[in-house]
Amino acid sequence: MAEGDVLYEKRGRVVIITMNRPQRMNALSGGMLDELNKAWTHFADDEDAWVGVLTGAGDKAFSAGADLKDMAEANASGNKPKSRGRGSVVPPSTPRGLEIYKPTIAAVNGYALAGGWWMAQDCDMIVADETAQFGITETLWNLPGPWAADLTSRISIRHAIEATVVPERITAQRAREMGFVNWVVPKGKALERALEIATSIAERCAPACTRSFIEMYYRCHGKPVAEARALGMHIQRPLMTMEDSKEGPRAFAEKRKPQFKNR
Repeated sequence: MAEGDVLYEKRGRVVIITMNRPQRMNALSGGMLDELNKAWTHFADDEDAWVGVLTGAGDKAFSAGADLKDMAEANASGNKPKSRGRGSVVPPSTPRGLEIYKPTIAAVNGYALAGGWWMAQDCDMIVADETAQFGITETLWNLPGPWAADLTSRISIRHAIEATVVPERITAQRAREMGFVNWVVPKGKALERALEIATSIAERCAPACTRSFIEMYYRCHGKPVAEARALGMHIQRPLMTMEDSKEGPRAFAEKRKPQFKNR
């Protein structure tokens, strides 16, 4: 994919998507959101791309959120963002927005604020640099954040309110205590660790089974137990007749690494 506000790199079966506006702390412009939509769609459609990693260029920010400077300039000139349909001003620009069930990991360096928090939230797992700082800062500027509506499916209501209404940034360690971050690593090591995890998943885990569990967790969350398990069976039933479901037990019996083909 051509270089621009978003970079797309494929390493084997792992894809790295980089928000690439370091001079603006990777702030989310309309153009960047369009490019993120294209990048994640390309990842979803590529049958040979099994794990995605999202990061930000530079060492200061994963993403500092919406480009408020651009917004202020647009407001001063009387311009308004054009709607892209369904009453939204942005396209689906995250794995969750596009309902992608391939595993995704956010490698967070520096600030992950407002829309930057959203970009991390909508990945399945988060690796954070020990110097990373998180926050939902919309309440400081009287701006909407509808993407936070399902935050309580990831962390408790108390922690979600803390992240939103207490005007203090949240450290990487505090974000881990909240259950928002999975791993905290030394400064400058977030992408390296995320790629280690992504590569391990791509090399060792059956892709269809991995995606079925991710889909099951998202779609079954909050449902009554019987309904959740029935839906879970529906989601995972195709695994029973796959070639990979024969290869897994055969490899175990032969004491070798399975060669999964996603078939």
